[in-house]
Amino acid sequence: MTTCGVDLGEWVMILPTETFSNLPQQKRQRVLDAALDEFAAHTFDNASIARIVDGAEIPRGSFYQYFDDLEDLYRYLFESLGDRKAKYLKEAMDEEAGTMENIRGMYVAAVDFASENPRMAALSVNFMREKRHFRSRIFHDFKELSIQFLRGILLQGQQKGEIDACVDVDMAAFVLHSLSISVMEHYLESSEKPERILDDQSGYLQLIDRVLYILENGMAPRQSPDETGQTPAARKGEGHV
Repeated sequence: MTTCGVDLGEWVMILPTETFSNLPQQKRQRVLDAALDEFAAHTFDNASIARIVDGAEIPRGSFYQYFDDLEDLYRYLFESLGDRKAKYLKEAMDEEAGTMENIRGMYVAAVDFASENPRMAALSVNFMREKRHFRSRIFHDFKELSIQFLRGILLQGQQKGEIDACVDVDMAAFVLHSLSISVMEHYLESSEKPERILDDQSGYLQLIDRVLYILENGMAPRQSPDETGQTPAARKGEGHV
């Protein structure tokens, strides 16, 4: 699948049981809404099947006809939401925009998506609080999609001449993905009320801007030309052939 020249690869979701798939759409949605309410309010370890089945108005036995266990439901819900978010971000990409502009636009779109889907945003915040081994297990496939998405943006940047041809785009995409996770962790850890992240969107985007500035400009001091129009580096090279 491609959007604005960005190759996004294949996205294969884990499916629930055939019994769940065959339910009337309204009943399926009721189960998923109850699950989303539960995981938006609680981390996985504190989530309750009892509250989900009560909210969905189904017998507890029916739950195990639909999903193997609570993690099976969580994984399906997480991947369904991840699929929706991925499509949302794809639509935010602009063929005419510069590479860094599109990368920043990706973060802006993610904030917009969270604003439009507050329960999904709350689930994401809770996900960042989960134990690292659980997150790795759940996030594994979606991580690959994220890296592929970023790789497509970077390859397009190379084609436009906006990114050095010597840059390893696979490593750069991995670094960008890892930075995104780390920045979110830092933001949530430093926030007094991480569950209110949507109330401070500008603060989060300012943090993203500082990270992107480093990526785009590096950490070496900027060199100002003197009255002759030469930079200090150029003057050091005088007399050399």
